[in-house]
Amino acid sequence: MRRFPRLAPPVLLALALAALTGCAGGPSTTSAVPVAIQDIKTVAGKWAGVYSRDTSSTSQEDWVRLAIDDNGTYEFASARQVGVLHGRGKLAVRDGKLYGLSERGGTVVASLFDRGGKPLLKVAAQDAAGMGYTAELTRGQ
Repeated sequence: MRRFPRLAPPVLLALALAALTGCAGGPSTTSAVPVAIQDIKTVAGKWAGVYSRDTSSTSQEDWVRLAIDDNGTYEFASARQVGVLHGRGKLAVRDGKLYGLSERGGTVVASLFDRGGKPLLKVAAQDAAGMGYTAELTRGQ
């Protein structure tokens, strides 16, 4: 009877991970490249995607829609499990990003990215009470 050489456990683990990685058939992720926003018209229109609250307890994600007008006014809405979240405000371009203030005293900073030839708007916001929100939005949904 022929015996195979015994491989050390770390080598077996490395081989197993390599096999699993090679078999993973998930979608490839495309990195997002920053794009400077030159004027509001660059980002005017309808955007939608998932936003989440910055909380240490549980991850709460919801769908949000954002409409940006050519004059810089914006309006957003989200039908959450606990009710509707909505608001509006005014945006301005500064240093290649959007900065805004909502009608209720919240703040918004948004950056534009190109992900595989498609625009992606990454938004960080904070309401007047200090609760933070982040979102990744794509056009026209």
